[in-house]
Formats: sequence, structure tokens, C-alpha cells
Amino acid sequence: MSIAASSAATGFSIWATHFVAMLGYEPGVPVTHALGPTLLSLLVAITTTSLGLATAIVGRAWWAALIAALSSVPALARRTTWACGPSRDWEA
Repeated sequence: MSIAASSAATGFSIWATHFVAMLGYEPGVPVTHALGPTLLSLLVAITTTSLGLATAIVGRAWWAALIAALSSVPALARRTTWACGPSRDWEA
């Protein structure tokens, strides 16, 4: 239970930090965020965090936890960027 709670808390905070940064990004056109890919990026953050924490706690292999943690960053960035796109009412 503690791994699940820690994973959820850490995953949410990693995701929230990244999502707030994406909200602050202004590319010069109106931007919207799709709900499905945005929630998928949250799931990716929680899942990879849980893999890293479980490996570190149960497996006692700090290097495997480090690999899981480092792999979560590109996966989260890709999913969050995928969720972001130009607004439909934007005219080129």
C-alpha cells in the first residue's frame, strides 16, 4: 500500500509540474489540450514512478530504479506534448 500511495503522490507531482509548464508555454497560436492523452500522460507518470519505487524498495537495486525514473521523463514529455495542439478556431 505504501508503494502505491507514494507512487501516486510522486507521479501526480511530477505530472503537475510538467503540466503547469505546458500551460505556461505560449507558441503564438491558441493551444488546447486533449483530455485523453493528458490523462494518459498522468498514468505514464504514476506507472513509471511505481516501477522505480517498487524496484528500489523490493529489489534493492538502486540502478534499476534510476533507469526507471530516467525513462519516465521522456515518456511523460512525449505524451504531454502529444496532448497539446492548435485550437480549432485558429486561422492560419
